[in-house]
Amino acid sequence: MEVGDGQIKFRIWDSIQEIWISAYSKFEIINGILVLDIPKYWKIQEFIGLTDKNGKEIFEGDILDICDVQHEVIYQDFSWKLKCLEIEDYIMGINYLTGKFCEIVGNIFESGKPSDAKA
Repeated sequence: MEVGDGQIKFRIWDSIQEIWISAYSKFEIINGILVLDIPKYWKIQEFIGLTDKNGKEIFEGDILDICDVQHEVIYQDFSWKLKCLEIEDYIMGINYLTGKFCEIVGNIFESGKPSDAKA
């Protein structure tokens, strides 16, 4: 498990075509704020700065397996958290040790799981 190198990374899911957008460069910076002109059906997910036990980058919306229990990576109350998919309303914090024990097994779009995938 490695902590990210400080880069801000995103991935984009096209919920109509059901594909990942590999490159997108229509943006501008206005008064120091990054402004993207994207369709509402594109879902942007941010890299959380951690990797799983196999070195794969963990993004918002990923489904992680931790000791045979699956969790969705969510952003809530200004921090990254894990929402347990097997125990209703169970949410816990995420830290750099999480990656040492977890494995990415899918994401909310391609795995047909969770919270607001279709929103």
